[in-house]
Amino acid sequence: MLGRTLTLHERALTYTVVGVAPPGLEYPSGAEFWVPLRPFAQLEAVPLGRLAAGATPAQAAAELRASFQRDASVTWRDLRAVATPLRDVVIGNVGPALRLLTAAAALLLLIGCFNVANLLLARASGRMHEIAVRRALGARQGRIVRQLLTESGLLALAGGLLGTVFAGVMVNGLVALAPPELPRLEEIRLASLPLQWAAGISVAAALMFGLVPALLASASVASAIRPGDRSATESMPRRRLQDALIVLQIGLAIVVLATAGLLGRSLLHLQRVDMGFTAERVAIVELAWPDAKYDSPDKVRGFYERLLPRLEVLPGVVSVAPTHLMPFEGATGGIDGRFVADGTATMDAATAQMLSMEIVGTGYFGTLGIPLLRGRAFTDADREHTSRVIVVSEAVTRVMWPGGEPLGRRLAMGQPQGPEDWWTVIGVVPDTRYREMREPTPTVYLSTSQFISQFVSVRRIAIRTAGEPAAVLPLVRHAVQEMDPDTFVASAHTMEGLLGRELAQPRLSTALLGVFGVGALVLAGVGLYAMLAYFVRRRTRELAIRHALGATPFRLRVLVMHQALTLAGTGVLFGVAALLAGGQLLESLLFEAGPADPTTLAAVASIVVTVALAASYCPARRAMRADPAVVLRQE
Repeated sequence: MLGRTLTLHERALTYTVVGVAPPGLEYPSGAEFWVPLRPFAQLEAVPLGRLAAGATPAQAAAELRASFQRDASVTWRDLRAVATPLRDVVIGNVGPALRLLTAAAALLLLIGCFNVANLLLARASGRMHEIAVRRALGARQGRIVRQLLTESGLLALAGGLLGTVFAGVMVNGLVALAPPELPRLEEIRLASLPLQWAAGISVAAALMFGLVPALLASASVASAIRPGDRSATESMPRRRLQDALIVLQIGLAIVVLATAGLLGRSLLHLQRVDMGFTAERVAIVELAWPDAKYDSPDKVRGFYERLLPRLEVLPGVVSVAPTHLMPFEGATGGIDGRFVADGTATMDAATAQMLSMEIVGTGYFGTLGIPLLRGRAFTDADREHTSRVIVVSEAVTRVMWPGGEPLGRRLAMGQPQGPEDWWTVIGVVPDTRYREMREPTPTVYLSTSQFISQFVSVRRIAIRTAGEPAAVLPLVRHAVQEMDPDTFVASAHTMEGLLGRELAQPRLSTALLGVFGVGALVLAGVGLYAMLAYFVRRRTRELAIRHALGATPFRLRVLVMHQALTLAGTGVLFGVAALLAGGQLLESLLFEAGPADPTTLAAVASIVVTVALAASYCPARRAMRADPAVVLRQE
């Protein structure tokens, strides 16, 4: 490979391979090779830097801003600097979702640990007589604690091994079922580091949650071998600890379930949100051509004047329009500019508004299905030497002319020096979510025929079709190649496919958190059932005496169900309070929904109460069948 040559088609440049990058290095995302920056100096570059020891990104950004202010050039003084850790750039918007899923997994682990600790407490209570006899025969407390910890360790080991097998199956299933649009999907695998973490967590859980039951069981239990004390009421501290563990399980299950519900509502709102444009039957194609061949705006304009008529007459094509921006490129895509409005008292960078800019061709609004609210759209009469005109979104009118009429008003980018720097508003369109799905962007639309300096970067074409866009794309590829063999379609997407890619990560996060929520609910329900069954078994004598004294079977059932509802209700209150306390951590992931959403909280609380009643059914039936004669005869 070293010494071989590669030719970059777009610029007709030949490069010699001087090195091979290690596997997995794909920065920027999807990069397959790297070339020197010098031939691309006119492009917008993002500088990378390594911070000095002890320095923070905020300090680096502050130093850059200070250096800009010291520069004599107006261009530099108007720039702003933002320093972002490379890790955050690589992870992108998946970072908050990953942290949320990690937190949900930790809560699920805690629920399981609380469950096992409660079962160990119940098991130790059942062995109180055995342990008391061993203590009376000379066994030291430390030896008994070691035995009980060994038993809990074996449980943790078995659970860890089973969990490893289950994790392998789940990871393979996740990769198979995850949407292909999910970024970095090919990197998801069960690596050795997570397995080591899992093993360490299993050991730590065995020690932490097995120690308290072991200490309680091995403490002074002389009363356990006294006659008549084996059926006596168990100690109040142990009962309270067991109840607290159940409440914690239910509360944590509420947190996970409610979070999954909130993400589900956010996803539903995202799927129903008005994008401001029509995504159905629209495709976006990106072209690649040799820069040396189309190195001026006039050449690019001539290229489009020849290509667009060819595309418009293709079977199934309704309309076409060039644009420089791919949908949903976010803050890192497109062009932003600082604009001032005519009539502003002070027209400088300090009072200018940062607005998004889109460079579009004639017919763009019709192709995207963006309605014109006022004025007119761009026409073929808007040329380089005619009056400079723009179309603005509603958000721009609210920012620049609150309550005023925008048509005929003017905007200038930066600090205007003369009449040629002003652009007249000829039309108003609705706010769109073309650049960012979660929030409409105040946008200034400029014509490709007039914003000449940036025409060379307009390499995308929006295409509206009469039928399925995917059926038209091969015809588009052929038409491009037929007109200019040096130009080709580098990428082609349907707008609905791009929307699906934007929703892929929220869908997967919601589904995974839903699985965690169901798992948490099952664990909490099983823990509550085991606790109630233990409650009935330990209090069989008391229940029989109540029955003998006139308590009806229905009253005995109510007693058990009351215990279940008390624990469930307390857990619900704890879980809701915890969710509200940490709700601000979810806000970046939610859309048109808040942590205090009453519908979601009510639904989750109802589910948990229903599960609690179901868990109490069998123990309550057993309590109803407590026969006083049989129980007292056994005593």
